[in-house]
Amino acid sequence: MDDLLLSDCQDFRGGDTTLCISYRPTNHTFTFRHRSFSGRDDEKACAESEAFQTLSLFLKLKYGILFEA
Repeated sequence: MDDLLLSDCQDFRGGDTTLCISYRPTNHTFTFRHRSFSGRDDEKACAESEAFQTLSLFLKLKYGILFEA
């Protein structure tokens, strides 16, 4: 499967302040990986049922975006 890459930079380059979201259908899991210039990288794998909450958390902590449904 393909990955979804999100960034808050106009000059987007994969790996720089980028949130990479991967879905693995065989395991029914999502993996969220955030890479940054500062080296403060974070990663979390979660079940499908936790994916929206995890996305919300990453958007808030990494980009300051409040995303709730």
